Amino acid sequence: MSNALPRTIDGRAFAREGLAIHGRLGAEALPRLAASGAATDGFEFAIRGGRSAQGKDCLRIEARGAVEMPCQRCLAAARVGIDVDTELELADSEEEIAAADDDVDRALATPAMPVATLVEDEILLALPMVPRHAECAAPGSRDDAVASPFAALGALRRVH
Repeated sequence: MSNALPRTIDGRAFAREGLAIHGRLGAEALPRLAASGAATDGFEFAIRGGRSAQGKDCLRIEARGAVEMPCQRCLAAARVGIDVDTELELADSEEEIAAADDDVDRALATPAMPVATLVEDEILLALPMVPRHAECAAPGSRDDAVASPFAALGALRRVH
């Protein structure tokens, strides 16, 4: 994160004043992303404060970048584009978040909300559950691959 960017924001004040910040987070600012097995050069991001359609304080978080994750078919690195655009309604307590009975995304409003953590949370939520190339050969699908020992048993079964 650039030195000019704040490390934290006061969520309520940021939303009420309609403030905005933008910048770039490098891989070093996203430790949980690295721990998930995803590698990245970083993400461009923006956070804007404002009001939701329901009139509540909210933060709009946008992030754009790419990660490399192991393809679940061939296990080679697969490049996955990530494009986040999320609105988080600010809540006053964890109880308020837990009691909500709707599909609105919420975050606990505090006077020191970490910018990198807010962005990283949304990037982690956008990661694919099963990363894979659009087309790739699965391990063992090559012509020179060793045949399955069960293939011979299958042939015997068809004979009898």
